This record gives sequence, structure tokens and C-alpha cells, in this order.
Amino acid sequence: MKRRVLIINIVLILCLFEIVSRIHLMNRYNINPFRVQYIVKEGIYNNLPHNDVLDPDDLNILILGGSVMYSEYGNVEQSLEIILTDSINRGVNIVNFSCPSHTSLDSYKKYNMLSHKEFDYILIYHGINDVFLNNCPKYVYRDNYTHCKWFRRIEIFDEHTEKGFYSTPLVIHLIYEEIMQRMHKHKLLPSDRPPEHWVENGRVIKNKQAFRDNITAIIKDSQQYGSEVILAEFAYYIPDNYNDELFKQKMADYGNHHSPVSIWGAPEYVEEGIKSNNKILRNLSLRYNLPYIYPNYFIPKSGEYFNDICHLTASGCQMLAFEFAEKIIANERTKEDVK
Repeated sequence: MKRRVLIINIVLILCLFEIVSRIHLMNRYNINPFRVQYIVKEGIYNNLPHNDVLDPDDLNILILGGSVMYSEYGNVEQSLEIILTDSINRGVNIVNFSCPSHTSLDSYKKYNMLSHKEFDYILIYHGINDVFLNNCPKYVYRDNYTHCKWFRRIEIFDEHTEKGFYSTPLVIHLIYEEIMQRMHKHKLLPSDRPPEHWVENGRVIKNKQAFRDNITAIIKDSQQYGSEVILAEFAYYIPDNYNDELFKQKMADYGNHHSPVSIWGAPEYVEEGIKSNNKILRNLSLRYNLPYIYPNYFIPKSGEYFNDICHLTASGCQMLAFEFAEKIIANERTKEDVK
């Protein structure tokens, strides 16, 4: 009798822990407590548009990038749709998976979460957010980006394959990780801006292989579905007299002064990191014979086109959209000529 009571009590305690754990995950990550197994897709990457079956009669386009391509930072997507609709005798369907702060690894993860991948074109516009990951000592850096809090958390979610059935171990692990970070036992790069004492580490570009691998993975996966990938050299602008103080006073040569360069690191190191990523993108376009555009050369370096180091004004967005559209239109006309 005592043994049965003990077992019942243990079961009740475990059930209580599970209820509390699911409530915690629901409140923290805005996730359905009965869909904890989808916490990465629906909680972490909760900006993903609904991906219905793609209409093969439409021109289906997927955009992968950071905040530059995100609708709240500019109108690249809207401009692209207008240009293509006016130039191509097909319906245009654009699915935009871009999101502020997201890196090439985020794009690869999100692309893998798609239920349907039969896009005609995939536009990749990455270059600066991956540079942020260089702002740490060599002994901290990891090619899978788990030296950053954002990706370490995703790694923990992925490790707990049992979370859909019993989520308590996941929550315990998350709490343990939080304690270790607060005690400085686990040294990780924050998700928002680099710590001042780590900024100098951005001098060494550590993410070359990771950036190359992430973009390559998207290219290879897209080939299985017959998608045409268009790569773009990442456009940036740092005025000669730039410093954060001028930026705060809105006296730098920028439009709306969205974000200071220090969010990504020291200006000179951020610039070198972008150049490194652009070189990788160019080499990948040659290796896989992919269309490549040069907005970094075509968009003039001035506040008329840049709101900060990378976010574009309406004029800048229009130019970037036109560069992508021009490649797509030319390719579509070539297909028609072949027919």
C-alpha cells in the first residue's frame, strides 16, 4: 500500500513539474503548450510566414536575409514585387523569411523548416550579422555559432528530442544554462551587441568557414528542388568621419540613423568582416555558376541611400530590388526564348 502511494505521489509531482514547465515555455516563447516539440519553428522562429502549397503557375520567390530585407526596415520586397509584376506575365508570390539579427545559419535552419521548397528563385542577402559572431576570443568561438546565446539556446532545444512528450528536462536544462551564464562559467556572446571587453577580438575573422558552409548548404539543398539561387554582394557604407557619438547626434551622413555600427562591432573590423563574406559569396557564385549582383558597387555611398551602415532608404531599397529583379527578368526571358 505504501509503495503504491509513493508511486502515485511521484507521478503527481512529475505531472505538476510538467504542467509548470509547459506554462513557463508558453509564457517565455509564446508557444502552444501542446506543441512544445515545435518550439524552435513556432517559438524561436515565430516570424515565419505560413507556407502553403506553392502554385506552379506563379513565379515563386523566397527571400533569405536579415533586417535589410525585412519589411519594417525597408520596402525591398514590395518594390521587387511591383517591378516583377509589371515585367513578367505571371503571378508573383514572394515569401520573405528575412528577420532582424538573423544570420546565414538562421536562414539555413528556416529553409529546412519549409514544408514546400519548390521556389523558382531564392534570393540570399547576408553579410553583416554573421560578422557580429567574430566578437569573441578564439577559444570561445564555435563554427556552429553556439558561442552565441541565441544559438546555444536553439542547440539545447534540439538536444531534447523528448520535449514533445515530457518537457521538464528541457526547462531544467535551460535554467541550469542560465545559472552557468550568470556565474560566468559559460562564456557566451550576447545576442544584441558585443561586450566592450570582447570587441577587440573582432579583429580576427573567424567565421569564414561557417559562412561558406551555411550558404553552400542552402545552395545544395535548393538544387534538389530546381530552385535558382541569386547571391548578392552585401552593400554597406561607413562615412569617413564616422563615430558613434556623431551617429547618436544624427550628424553622420545617413538618412534616418537606424543602428550604430557598434551593434556589430568596431567599424574597421565590421568592414573587414563584410568584405570577407562578400568574397566568399562571389567565389560561391563562380563555383556553382549562380547569378550574382553587385549592390555594394551600384548603390551610391551617401545618406540618400543608406540609413546606417547597411539599412537602406527608400531609394536604396528601390535600387537593390531592381538589381534582383533584373536578374530574374533576364533569366525568365531566356527561358521563354528557349521554348
